[in-house]
Amino acid sequence: MLIAGDTDKARLLLTDTYRGYGPAATDSASRDQLMASWQQHYKTQLNRKVRKARRLFG
Repeated sequence: MLIAGDTDKARLLLTDTYRGYGPAATDSASRDQLMASWQQHYKTQLNRKVRKARRLFG
């Protein structure tokens, strides 16, 4: 669901009181904060333009 970008379905899998903790004690996020973060990642990743770099041999 997260790979497909369906945050609405992913939100249903988390409880209202979900709290995710990161590597530091201050790195925690609620369900809504986590979903907002994932939505921002989707915007960035899906709008990415991949270009090939030319390699010049001289």
